[in-house]
Amino acid sequence: MSSPGRPSHFDSATGRDLTGPEAGPQAEALVARLAMAAEIYPHWRIETGPAAGRTVEVSVRDPLAGDPVRIVLALDGAAVAVTVTAEASGWVLLAVERDGAEIARAHADCPYEEVELLPPGLDDAADPPGRMGKRLDWIALSAAAWPILGALAGPDGFVVAAVVEA
Repeated sequence: MSSPGRPSHFDSATGRDLTGPEAGPQAEALVARLAMAAEIYPHWRIETGPAAGRTVEVSVRDPLAGDPVRIVLALDGAAVAVTVTAEASGWVLLAVERDGAEIARAHADCPYEEVELLPPGLDDAADPPGRMGKRLDWIALSAAAWPILGALAGPDGFVVAAVVEA
């Protein structure tokens, strides 16, 4: 599946907005930030739905190997791997695998302070159904956009998780 129909957008720290392929360095920086966040925040708590209060263990495989980064999420003995890659298009691809098969994917950019996550085939005018906080310490994902999350979603249809404070 290809990247979203609109170009990626990154609001850089310099005040210069970068879009599409010119955002490559910003996309690479987001990959590195996601890897670093996975190392810094190894414990996350699901805040919504039937799994509320349960802890997800997060680890990074081969953190020094560079792009792509593999982040492993484990909950109740089950694990998924998220491969995070900066694409030439300027998007960051997050491909989720379980037992070697891809089960979900999202494209990420950072048009404002928060990271926006978009599923494949999202209407360009639609509000992004996934977001991560600017400090990468919380995430909210719509089960409508990623049906694989349906069993974890709260009554509003979202799965929300946040870092467990030490």
